[in-house]
Amino acid sequence: KQEAEDLVTRSTPLTKDNMYTQRHHYLGGDDTVAKLFADERKKSADNEVFYKALNQSLNAMVYYRNQKSIIKTPPNQGHYLKKILNYPLIVCNSFENLYRVDIESNKDPSNIKDNFQLEVNYAFMDTNGNNRDEYFLIDISNFDSMDDLLGKIETDTKQVCFFLR
Repeated sequence: KQEAEDLVTRSTPLTKDNMYTQRHHYLGGDDTVAKLFADERKKSADNEVFYKALNQSLNAMVYYRNQKSIIKTPPNQGHYLKKILNYPLIVCNSFENLYRVDIESNKDPSNIKDNFQLEVNYAFMDTNGNNRDEYFLIDISNFDSMDDLLGKIETDTKQVCFFLR
């Protein structure tokens, strides 16, 4: 939870110990996050596809987060832009082959049905050639549940707007 709060305060204008920060979708819901593990018994293409999606999502976000937006702002509205919020995201066509294992219990694996966050410590080289390691939460959404995730992101955006007033 502490790393998630640090992520929110690092990537948004929100500050620690603030009610708007605590309502961010990384912090306001369930405290559990997913970790991705490879199946040692088989090196399947499914694992490779998931790791590629994770890497592409974070690589693109790290590269583009300090770049100008590709969406052109109308000339008379440029001063309205206060902050850009970046969210790494992977959209799956189905969660049919995704399972949850609770490490702290002996329960059998269960199929994942709802959107979730994947916790990643991502190592990369920055534009100056320095090795970096950053903590990220990646939203993983089922295509059919995108409206739910977009609603949470819209709420996050409103929280930032209220905070900036």
